[in-house]
Amino acid sequence: MDNEILSEEPEETTPDNITEEASALEELSEPEELSEEIPETNGFKRFLKAERGKSKEETTMFFAREILSWVIIVFSAFFLAIVINMYILRVSNVVGKSMCNTYQGGERVVLSKLPYIFGEPQRGDIIIFDSSLEEKNFFEGFAESCSSNMLTQMFMDEEKKSEVIARYYIKRIVAVEGDTISIKDNQVYLNGELLDETYLSDDITADYRLYEGMSWTVGKDEVFVMGDNRAYLMSRDSRDIGCVPVGCILGKVIID
Repeated sequence: MDNEILSEEPEETTPDNITEEASALEELSEPEELSEEIPETNGFKRFLKAERGKSKEETTMFFAREILSWVIIVFSAFFLAIVINMYILRVSNVVGKSMCNTYQGGERVVLSKLPYIFGEPQRGDIIIFDSSLEEKNFFEGFAESCSSNMLTQMFMDEEKKSEVIARYYIKRIVAVEGDTISIKDNQVYLNGELLDETYLSDDITADYRLYEGMSWTVGKDEVFVMGDNRAYLMSRDSRDIGCVPVGCILGKVIID
């Protein structure tokens, strides 16, 4: 039996085959194209995607609007902080000894003007007021609050800071509109009756010698104030500067 010799003929190579192989190699060697999709969670990439194709002028306008929006936010926050400081909450340092022993120099108190927006000053209230006795409108009060709060005082020189501090007094209201205060026999009388002042310290002896025989009637929208330290020349108050207009009151002490 003849042995059959099986032989395989080599595959014929044609130009078409070469082209197909070359195309396959190109497909294998060509890197995958990066996706143009940008995750929506990445804000900066979303911005870059949105900005593609925009002109230089459009991009400039975009940044200008962004900067303007931040300026408005910062200004609004500053304005709100000043309004809060003017009417709602304001922190102040006690200076001097005129309110001893109720307050000592260096103590901090929190005051608010809201009690006098929705109500009237009451006897016994402790207040801080502008001793210049010049009433201010909203804009003047706003400027005052900008220049004399505890934050801005940190950047003042000592001379300017002393001027600001000296202008504001902390005192107690002892008489309101329509009341008459008089001093007789080294004692204080309210509307002809001896004033009961349980808040005064027994350790401090009152001395009214400079005001003996004097009296004051409180006018409309005014209060009469005195320091709790009634020792000789220890408090400069309504006995010296007169009644205080309600419009000069920065606020009532609500937290000490």
